Amino acid sequence: MSEYTEINEEIIQKLIDICGDSSVLTDIMDIFPYSMDGTLFTGETIPEVVVQPQNKEQISEILVLANENKVPVTPRGSGTSLAGNPLPIYGGIILDLTSLDIIEEISIADNIVIVEPGVICDNLNAKLAPLGYFFPPDPASSSAATIGGMIANNSGGLQAFKYGVTANYVLWLEVVLPSGKIVEFGSKTLKSVSSLNLGGLMIGSEGVLGIVTKIALKIKPLPESRRTGFYIFKDFETITEVIIAIRNTRIVPNMQEFLDKMTTKVCFQYLGGDYTNYPLGYFLLLEVDGAPEQVEKDYGGIHQICTSLKPIFHKIAESPEDRDNIIQARKVALPALSQLAPTTSLEDCTINISHLAEALHKIEEIAKEFVEKGLKVATFGHLEGNLHPTFMFNEHNDEDVKNFNEAVDKIYNDVVIPLGGTITGEHGVGLVKARFIEKEHPSALKLMHKVKRLFDPNLILNPGKAKGSLVSEYKNPIELTQKSLVGVPSPSCMRCGFCVNECPSYSEFRRESYSPRGKLSLIRGILRGNIPVNEKFTKILFACTLCGACETACPALIKTVDLFEGVRSLINSGDKE
Repeated sequence: MSEYTEINEEIIQKLIDICGDSSVLTDIMDIFPYSMDGTLFTGETIPEVVVQPQNKEQISEILVLANENKVPVTPRGSGTSLAGNPLPIYGGIILDLTSLDIIEEISIADNIVIVEPGVICDNLNAKLAPLGYFFPPDPASSSAATIGGMIANNSGGLQAFKYGVTANYVLWLEVVLPSGKIVEFGSKTLKSVSSLNLGGLMIGSEGVLGIVTKIALKIKPLPESRRTGFYIFKDFETITEVIIAIRNTRIVPNMQEFLDKMTTKVCFQYLGGDYTNYPLGYFLLLEVDGAPEQVEKDYGGIHQICTSLKPIFHKIAESPEDRDNIIQARKVALPALSQLAPTTSLEDCTINISHLAEALHKIEEIAKEFVEKGLKVATFGHLEGNLHPTFMFNEHNDEDVKNFNEAVDKIYNDVVIPLGGTITGEHGVGLVKARFIEKEHPSALKLMHKVKRLFDPNLILNPGKAKGSLVSEYKNPIELTQKSLVGVPSPSCMRCGFCVNECPSYSEFRRESYSPRGKLSLIRGILRGNIPVNEKFTKILFACTLCGACETACPALIKTVDLFEGVRSLINSGDKE
C-alpha cells in the first residue's frame, strides 16, 4: 500500500514559487470542479491543490517537488474522460495542462505539425483546413478534447476504420518523466527506426508514465470528395452482413456507424424535422471519401450491397448540408439519450465483427433484465466493432447506481470478455474498468505495473489507474459532507465540456470554476451539501455574462442562462437554502 504526503503550507508555497500565485488554486470553489469528469461523481476525488503550469520547466520542478515529498500528481486536459482518467483518487496535485495550447509549427512541406498538449483537436483542424490538410482522429469530444488527452487515451473516433487512431500520427514526443527529467522520444520525420519505440509506451498510457509537453504529428491531405448515406434495417444481423460484404469487396469506408432501435428513435426525435417521418429500426451510416471518380465507384458498390439486403428506408446525401445532417444523426446519440434520465453513462468495448450481432443481442437481453428496475440501456458505435452501451439512470439514487454497476459487470464479464473482446476501444481503463483489466490481461498486468515502477518508483503520477497500479487502501485526505439529491431537481449536465471553450468568462479567467460546466458542478456540489454558498461562489456566478454561448453549445439542451439567472436571484434575495 502506498502512503502519500498531504499537501501542507510549505508545499503550497513551493508551488507558488515555481508557477506564481495566480497559477496555484486552493479555494474549494476553484478545486471542486476538478473532482469531476464524464463519469459518475463519487465525492471522493477532490484534489488538494490545482496547479496551472505554463511550460515544461515548471512541470519538471513540480514533479521533482512531488517526488521529494511523495505527493500524487494527476495530469488533466479538458476533463472529457469517460473512464475517470483525470480524477485524483488520493488528493494531491491536479496538473491542469490547458494553458499549454500553442500550435508551434505547421509544415505542409514536411506533412508535420508541432503542438502543445492543451491544443484542442477541432482548433488544430480549423487551422489545417484552409491549407487542405487535417489531423484525422476525430473523437466525439473533438470540440473539447486536447491533443495531450488524445495521446493519453490513444483516441479514435468515427473515421478510425480507415484513418486509424492517434498512435498512427504521433512521430515525436517531448515528455517530463515522473522524476522531473525532460526527455524526447521519436523523431520529427515521417520515417525513422533509429530507437526503441519508447514514445509508443506513452500513447494510451493514461498519464501514468510521463507528462507530454510537446508533440509532432503527421497530417494528411483532406479528401477531394465524399459520398454519404444512411440505411435503416429491421435487425442488426443484416447490418453486420452488410459490413462483411463490404470488406469482401475491399472497399474501405471512412465512416461506418450504427444506432440500435432505441438510439435511432431518440436521435430522430431530438433532431426533429424530416427525421420524425422516417421509419424506425437499426440505423447504418456509411461514407467513402477520396478522388471523385473512385468515390462514386466505391459508394455505388456499397449502395448495391445495402439495397440488395432490403433496407426499410435509405437516404443519400445530395449536398454538403445533407451530409452534415446525416452525420449529425449519429453524433447526437449521447445528447439525445441524455434526455431520458438525469444521468447518462457511456461504456466502451470492442468485439470482432464476426461476433458483433451476438454481442448486441446479449446486451439487449441484459437491458430487458434491468428495465423493470428503472435502468435504460441503449447501444450505438463504430462498425470496426467498437460498441458504446449507454446507461440512463439517476446517479443520486443508490439503488440506481447499484443496478448500473451490476449491468456493467454482466456486459463485460458475460459478453465482452467471453467473446474475445476488449474492455475498451478508445475511452481507456482509468478507474471505471479497473475491475476488469486482469480478466482481459491476466499475464500482462503485472508486467504493466513493473513498467510503471521503472518510470515512476514512487507511484506519484496518476496513481491508482489500472494500467499503472491497482487502487490501494490509502484514502483521499479531503472528505466532503454529502446529502441525498433524490427528488431534488439538479442540472442534468453530462460534463462533456463542449461549453467550456465557448465561454467568455472561462477565456478571461482560465479556471474550470468559471466555465459553464464548472458553475453547474458547483451548483450540484452545493445541492449535495459538499460545499457551501460563499462569496467566492457569488463572484464566480456573477462573472457570467449570460451571453448564452454555452446554451447554444450544450448537447444536453440545459437552459443555462435561466438557471444561472435563477441562482443569482436566490443569492440577491438572501436565500442560501
